Amino acid sequence: IAAGLAPFDRPLLYSESTRVPLHYGAGTPGSGNVVPRMIANEPPAVGNGGFTVAIDRANGGRDGILVLSNTADPFGTLFQGATLHVQLSSIQSIVRVGTLGGVGVGNGFGSVTLPISNDPLLIGTQIFAQWFVLDFTPASRFATTEAVAITYF
Repeated sequence: IAAGLAPFDRPLLYSESTRVPLHYGAGTPGSGNVVPRMIANEPPAVGNGGFTVAIDRANGGRDGILVLSNTADPFGTLFQGATLHVQLSSIQSIVRVGTLGGVGVGNGFGSVTLPISNDPLLIGTQIFAQWFVLDFTPASRFATTEAVAITYF
């Protein structure tokens, strides 16, 4: 028991597994120098009809856009003053959420539910996601979150 060996080993929690979406890259600050935050912690299991990706700490009252791509850009590419960590050339989907909830700098939030098809061929495939918030600061048109790599299982 003290050594933690089978049959007394500790089970692995989902949050400690390789199935949790992997955050990468750095976001681009918007108004007030605040960087919005990506929230993607749910299991991306094939058949999960309620897989949700959220944003927090955004500029409340501004439009939010979630971009889904088949290819990551881990080093980032500048686009209208913001750093993209998903490749525009392989965009799979753009989800315009509309006006984010909350009021003011750093108080914005929103979410998108992305049903995952119950297709076993999806197992092991990846999709990459990043939030954009229309911000119109002098340096950038967008504030962005870090990106996430989502591997279906």
